[in-house]
Amino acid sequence: MPLSRGERKLLPPWFISMTDTQWPRFEVFLTEDEGKPAAHVGSVHASDPEIALLNARDVFVRRPQCRDLWVAPAGRVLFRTAEELRSQPVPEESNDKTENLYLVFCKRSHREPLVFIGYRAARSEKAALADAVQEISLPEPTLWAVVSDQAVIRSQAQERASFFTPAETKDYKQHVRYPVARLIKEIQGK
Repeated sequence: MPLSRGERKLLPPWFISMTDTQWPRFEVFLTEDEGKPAAHVGSVHASDPEIALLNARDVFVRRPQCRDLWVAPAGRVLFRTAEELRSQPVPEESNDKTENLYLVFCKRSHREPLVFIGYRAARSEKAALADAVQEISLPEPTLWAVVSDQAVIRSQAQERASFFTPAETKDYKQHVRYPVARLIKEIQGK
């Protein structure tokens, strides 16, 4: 559990450095092919958004089908399950008068990934979520996620070749390069 600012002031500096060693977490969204929606694929830890994008590429881009990669600070992504929405409906009120653009993601079943379903203009993440839940007619999704468009760091189209092409030469990731069944038979003497 993270320490509050007041608790941190009471501790000696050497103790704080020992307890606060985790880099911030970033949620990762990947688009495989043109025409497919971005899907949530996991998270990475990094010191800043640019390093998070590079870490996400190294961890999640295993095949050259990746077209775009997005990262967003985990603290800026609002996740709500269907159970949470049933027990505590999302309040739509916000003190902010200006509308911002939000990305809305939805997981339609436990077997499907969390995928991008569209943009919403709203005064807050909660207002964007409430709007999406009311407006989008889907069979009860299991999970929703909303993130401000301003919080998302994206791979650039002009960097696509240098960013994703190296995945094409990762032969060690292709199972056909490993003749495991044949080697087992040779070892067993069959």
